[in-house]
Amino acid sequence: MTTIVPGSVDTGWKIAASDVARMVVAVLSMPERTLVSRVEMRPSRPPK
Repeated sequence: MTTIVPGSVDTGWKIAASDVARMVVAVLSMPERTLVSRVEMRPSRPPK
């Protein structure tokens, strides 16, 4: 089981929904011998 925990999502400096979708695809693409337990995603640039 993998848990993907996105931080602030959607507009401006926040994470785009497509970024989260790309992470889902990346996790699903991992070899069967690899288990990704948890992914925390945060915006790379905080608001000013």
